[in-house]
Amino acid sequence: MTRKKTNTLCVALVISIITLILASCDDSFSKSWGKSREYDQSKINLTMDNLREWKEKATGNPDLEAALVGKIIGELDSKSGAEKAAFQDAGIELAIGQSGIGMSIIELAGKDISNIKDEATLKDILGSVQGKFSSSAAAGNIAKIVNASIVPGATPKFADNDLYALNAEPSDVGIVVAALTLAVAPDIKGIGNLKDALSGNDSKLNFKGKQVTAGNGASQEEIALAAYLNLIANDKTGKYKKSPMVGSLKKAFNL
Repeated sequence: MTRKKTNTLCVALVISIITLILASCDDSFSKSWGKSREYDQSKINLTMDNLREWKEKATGNPDLEAALVGKIIGELDSKSGAEKAAFQDAGIELAIGQSGIGMSIIELAGKDISNIKDEATLKDILGSVQGKFSSSAAAGNIAKIVNASIVPGATPKFADNDLYALNAEPSDVGIVVAALTLAVAPDIKGIGNLKDALSGNDSKLNFKGKQVTAGNGASQEEIALAAYLNLIANDKTGKYKKSPMVGSLKKAFNL
């Protein structure tokens, strides 16, 4: 056998081995190969210990992010305490990643979300990204994920001892509020300010001082948004004061 043929066979063998290894690894949570792989949630095993690993694995892969979000939503009813909070935090981060809103806002803010220091900048950025990503899907998933933590009533709020809300990072909350606002508000570019965008004739949200109430017929997304805004407005820890984006949101909604 010639040296050229030997080298060719070696290269082919290496490629075959690599392909088999990748296929074997991916088969543990994928139904099929292709441009849009369908991930089988029944083959995904999530625990508090491997949530971070799964999130890293899903980075840049909307199909896997969607599968993980669905898996988390399906398992939340069986979770409690710190485990439930960890699953909620991971699920919301994945929902935001799947939609693409986080990266869009950061890119428009000049690679640094701390550049959002006033209401006008925030409104311009949200108006620029509205309609360019799946905000409805992200907002719907966020609402499902936090629904179990929200105390029902005219003034939606997180339970006082809810571990997810107590430990939520201000920067993450800011992105979540942005995603929910974009999903439930009309054309932001055509509205004077963000508060007006959520107080139109079709809106079920009402702003009363530092409280946001939700009227009869409010959607789960509107209820979730009201709960987050009330979380920000009634914060006693002071952590939200340090976040430029959350500070801009407080000014925008007069909280």
